[in-house]
Amino acid sequence: MKNIPENLAEDLDFCRERVAEFDPWYGLHKVFAQPDQACRKLSLYAFFSMMERAAAMTEPSLCGAQLAWWKSEVGERAASSAHPVVRTLRFSGALPVLSDGALPGLFSQALIRVQKSPVANVEGLRAFCDEIGNAFFAPEVSLASPECRFSDYTGSCAGTGLWRLVHLAGRSPDPGFWFVPLDLQARYGESVDRIGVETGAESSALQALGEMGALWFDAQLDDLIHQDRTAAQRTSQLIASLLAQKRQLSLALESLSRPGRRPVKAGPIELLRLWSNTRRLSRR
Repeated sequence: MKNIPENLAEDLDFCRERVAEFDPWYGLHKVFAQPDQACRKLSLYAFFSMMERAAAMTEPSLCGAQLAWWKSEVGERAASSAHPVVRTLRFSGALPVLSDGALPGLFSQALIRVQKSPVANVEGLRAFCDEIGNAFFAPEVSLASPECRFSDYTGSCAGTGLWRLVHLAGRSPDPGFWFVPLDLQARYGESVDRIGVETGAESSALQALGEMGALWFDAQLDDLIHQDRTAAQRTSQLIASLLAQKRQLSLALESLSRPGRRPVKAGPIELLRLWSNTRRLSRR
């Protein structure tokens, strides 16, 4: 990370705290970022956390008002904004990634998630997750690969989208798992108002989501590797991000579907696992 002005130290601390709320394993995969991109990655992820906060609101009107405020802050007010996240985006040089057309997708996915409309089937969920995931992952690809506009990335993003949904489900008012498709609810006889609630019974629907999520992440990794082979280092940092998300999704659904299991923390063992798997995939 380049030299940080003293007056931005508190802004960076603020960003780290916000990122930790919605990606507690950020500390693992950030080590794969190139040194000159560390601050840019942090500021982008901090902005993502602001979008997650908006998506966690209970009223669409409140979410819309907050998104309108953010649109102004990173738009016409960006040069003078006093918000720590915007100042860090501005200082790091990551702001153009958002102003280059990524904002509509981020705003749209937040509003859709607040509305919590039922999802009819697994195919609909995958399309929904792909839309959400693209809003977050495509800007990250653009950040790692400056010559690649976020709109140019056409790979699958459903794994990232499902991870975002599941991670937020534990922080949202019931029913947190509103996005479980109706066909899965019918197949396993589990309604959304009971899924994820610790009743002592395992949730087959969440186990099924976990299996689907693993496949979606595998497809997303394959697409990334085939679309972005021009620089091994930046490909590695994107692979590391996806592998960390995939692991978090698996552990979260495993814990929720089997009440009583202790959560796995982002410690040295997980870092070693992430490092090993990232190196293996980067060589493909």
